[in-house]
Amino acid sequence: MHTVIAELCTGCELCVAPCPVDCIALVPASALGAAAPVAPSAAVNRQRYLAHGERIARRAAEHAAVLAARKHSARGGPLP
Repeated sequence: MHTVIAELCTGCELCVAPCPVDCIALVPASALGAAAPVAPSAAVNRQRYLAHGERIARRAAEHAAVLAARKHSARGGPLP
């Protein structure tokens, strides 16, 4: 099940289009009153973005290593 983490929401609406079940509706913060979450700071968003990039790079390296191992095993050669 997909969820939107309200504490991290900046209101950018990037989650609306890819939602697989079209169940996200943005509500103006003024309608929420005192319960409205405070948007994260730019520094926090930057940190999350950099961590995301690191995860993507790590997964790509792991995937490349798996493909290389399969290639070497298919040839019958020793693993690197």
